[in-house]
Amino acid sequence: MYYYILEQPKSDSSISIQRKIKNLLAFYGIVGEISRVSPARNIEELTEIALAKQYNTIVAVGSDYLVNQIISYLQNRECILGIIPINTSPLINKLIGSSNIKSACLALKERKVKIIDLAYISPNKYFSTVATLSNSTPTLATIYFDKCSTNVRFTNISIYSPTIIDSNGEPQIYLNIQNSQEGPSTINKTLNWLFGKSLKNNSKSYLRMKHLVIDTPEPIPVIIDNKIVAKTPVEIKIKKHALKIITSRAKISGGNN
Repeated sequence: MYYYILEQPKSDSSISIQRKIKNLLAFYGIVGEISRVSPARNIEELTEIALAKQYNTIVAVGSDYLVNQIISYLQNRECILGIIPINTSPLINKLIGSSNIKSACLALKERKVKIIDLAYISPNKYFSTVATLSNSTPTLATIYFDKCSTNVRFTNISIYSPTIIDSNGEPQIYLNIQNSQEGPSTINKTLNWLFGKSLKNNSKSYLRMKHLVIDTPEPIPVIIDNKIVAKTPVEIKIKKHALKIITSRAKISGGNN
């Protein structure tokens, strides 16, 4: 039933944690086939092996990077994702409702499943956490969204997946724009005009939207989990009901509700 993909260990501590996880899986009676990422077998190859063997659940054992990579490879496949976090961000921990390996293993045993929405960078890079654009000096960007556009100078743009933003309505991408070297910005005035409210921090701006395009005069890398996945201009969308995932607190439901 379960196919476990373990990240390639980078230290003796990582090896010890993976050994502990194997013992917990045996204790809870959820042992399955275990594989490990290596120079000989990358994440995509191991995911394809699991799918070819018709496993209905693939478990990512490792970091945000491993999780997001497997998520991208599972699109349009009938497979459930489980996660056992090792050095993951609070965003992944929130997603699965667990921050330690014991509770994550127990969640696999209890097998509560939720259907989630994801953000993706066209054409095929999906993510459940955050993508960022950064520059050491303020850089001009044009943001196109909801039939509108605005120009903004930024030092950092964070693009959060709808998975991690609480929403009572339609799923939305959450955009956090920062300029560490300026006070009140043009985009704040635009936001005030669009949404009729002021912002507490004039060096930060916030947007929620379903679809956007970010363009810059010169290409700027888009980074997820410390890896470059694209360069501007970049288009980000939402894919609704994109993935079934095991969590410690959720039953099957539609979208992010």
